[in-house]
Amino acid sequence: KAGPLVLLYPKFLPGNHADTGPIQLVSGVTVTGNGQRIEWLRDTIDPYAFHVDVPAGVSEIVVEFEWLTQPDNSQWRVVMTPQMVNLQWEKALLYPAGYHSSGITFETSIKLPEGWNYGVSLDTESFEGGVARFKPVDLYNLIDSPLFGGAHFLRHEIDPKGTKVHLNIMADEAKHLKPTAQQLQWFEDLITQGDRLFGARPFDRYEFLVAATSQMGGIGLEHHRSSENTVPTDFFTNWGKALGSVGLLPHEYVHAWNGKRNRPADELTANYNVPSQNTLLWVYEGQTEYWGDVLTARSGLAPKEDIITSFAEV
Repeated sequence: KAGPLVLLYPKFLPGNHADTGPIQLVSGVTVTGNGQRIEWLRDTIDPYAFHVDVPAGVSEIVVEFEWLTQPDNSQWRVVMTPQMVNLQWEKALLYPAGYHSSGITFETSIKLPEGWNYGVSLDTESFEGGVARFKPVDLYNLIDSPLFGGAHFLRHEIDPKGTKVHLNIMADEAKHLKPTAQQLQWFEDLITQGDRLFGARPFDRYEFLVAATSQMGGIGLEHHRSSENTVPTDFFTNWGKALGSVGLLPHEYVHAWNGKRNRPADELTANYNVPSQNTLLWVYEGQTEYWGDVLTARSGLAPKEDIITSFAEV
């Protein structure tokens, strides 16, 4: 409706535990209504806030901007290469101030290059001509549902109880894409051991998003129904080279219980421009690290002796 409107760029990002929203990578913000440009004003104190005075007679505005993804990791994390993309929705949106994140609905889509496929915990409505359209979702669940897509992509079912947990793998090269039957069994055992440890699942489905890459920036980030994980290109072909990489997926999986379903009160804010705090970060991350290592050993992803040794070194 006509009148003052404040649009926000997400600042406090879940799992980052800090005000890391990359506002410096936003460029070319343009607002229009009824085909006419509407001038905006950056807040004089908060650079993440854009003030717009919506003219009378305008019932819809269109906001366009560029998110300046990086060619290398020297200034910011690479999220797109010629072979893959890691789309984190919070980097590519503005939202109206004054609302809870669960009270703002988004209809989202992405156009991928020809032949690419993707993994995401959002519900797909259609995927035609490279354009994936997703069912409407609130801002909270949108930001909690990143996408991995690529030219070299495979999806494996690893849920011993049905079709609820998937391993979505993309790679710089097709030769690094395929896990062995034994490796897939270990990941299936990870799900079994998680069920035995926690007793019940806090999600209706779960998507491991895994990139075997030397080109895209590194990440290990938890979400309620998925996780973002980058591993070395030879993660599957030279198994066990790095214990940290092997333990990454169990760690992020445990976060579905510890950090997502249950979390410190000051980590759960009304929206992504209200400061979050870290009073119980030692539980959020420390307890997750412990149970992640336990599941790594119990599933067979790494030898029990290696995990005990890592505990001793800590």
